[in-house]
Amino acid sequence: MGYVDTRGRIAIPARYSLATNFVCGVALVEEIIKGIPSVSVINAQGKTIYTFGNEWQPLATEYSDGLLPIINIRQEIAFLDTHGQVAIQPQEHLHMCLPNNPATIPYTFKAGHCIYSDGMYYGIIDKRGEIVVPAQYLNLYLGEGGLFAAEDRHHNWGCINSRG
Repeated sequence: MGYVDTRGRIAIPARYSLATNFVCGVALVEEIIKGIPSVSVINAQGKTIYTFGNEWQPLATEYSDGLLPIINIRQEIAFLDTHGQVAIQPQEHLHMCLPNNPATIPYTFKAGHCIYSDGMYYGIIDKRGEIVVPAQYLNLYLGEGGLFAAEDRHHNWGCINSRG
């Protein structure tokens, strides 16, 4: 796989076994090197920004709001910026979780905030990794305009902003 520009010209030659969309000016790609898959982040010129190794692996296939959730073998979650730097270090309140449904997407930033999980409930963090709404919701959906649909522990639904 490779990339073409808006005129259909080859911008980055096909050399990848997997290539994701460019989001925030970067994309995740996989190439096979000596029979071993290697995942990297590249910029629009095809320059490698970051190569994943034993320490970190991507937790998503695309960046959101300039950040990519990453996870290590200890199940610690952090966020990589578009320059290949860990922008948000692992936090004890960030836990691996599976979304309850496709609308609940933890660790996807939008308008400077994202849904996180403490392992049982959902809350909201900001781009510094700080909790702005504690994990207290059974479901939390990332909406438009900084709003979130939230289901509390009593199964009541409502709409909250990024401050709860």
